[in-house]
Amino acid sequence: MWAVEKYIGHWDGYAGVEEGPHLPHNYYLCSDPSGRFQMLPWGTDQTWEAPIPFDESDGLMFELCLEDEPCLAIFRKAVASALAQFEGGGLTQLAIQTAALLEPWQAIDPRKPYNEMTIDEAVAETELFIASRPAEAAAWLEGRPSAPGAPASEPPASIASVSTGLARRISSAARVTGGNGALRTRLRLLRSARISPEATPKIRKGEVDACSEQAQASEPGALTLHCVLSDAVRERLRARWLRITVVTRLRADDGATEVFTRRITLPRS
Repeated sequence: MWAVEKYIGHWDGYAGVEEGPHLPHNYYLCSDPSGRFQMLPWGTDQTWEAPIPFDESDGLMFELCLEDEPCLAIFRKAVASALAQFEGGGLTQLAIQTAALLEPWQAIDPRKPYNEMTIDEAVAETELFIASRPAEAAAWLEGRPSAPGAPASEPPASIASVSTGLARRISSAARVTGGNGALRTRLRLLRSARISPEATPKIRKGEVDACSEQAQASEPGALTLHCVLSDAVRERLRARWLRITVVTRLRADDGATEVFTRRITLPRS
């Protein structure tokens, strides 16, 4: 279970990499009549999106497993097994077929929460994740560093534009509980240059600032920005959902800049 969670990027599960007082979560413990427990995964709705390190600890049992040589050996064997199964599973074709299956339903959805460009971009990111993960898993198993976001083979031409010189945007999502919450933007940095990203989500039509945050990173790899929602936004979410635009700006030491934009929907709290 933990090997698959890591491979598919289940950051919201037991072996994910998120931090917080209520994490890890999205799992159940099921006891048989003898009192022996099994762990059951749950809540895998945000997988196949954001690569996470295979040996990044989160849940206590997983952390202790990494420190125990026999348990670590079992985990490594499970990662190798997951790699072998996923490589021959036709996942890229499945992603393309699923997108095609949903397309006519998205066209008649009266709510239109996502436009065609956003949907195509998300599908492309999934395809790139699928193409990149085998090389990342193999690199970890061999004890060598892997190039973030580098696929084992050349990605299809339709998703080549997803990777850029500075970073690849992974996802933007919001977690709102009891009127409080934060916007989370995950990036995969591709350059070792010093980068200063800024996430500035705003309500559509420029009505109210949602939040603003800054961070710096000096090495390539995964970066997560947590941006606390403003009082005005939290007040509005008590009455209704809100659709916002997330703008993330990055600047390298050499002056190179990039801007990523994504529209997401914040649920009513």
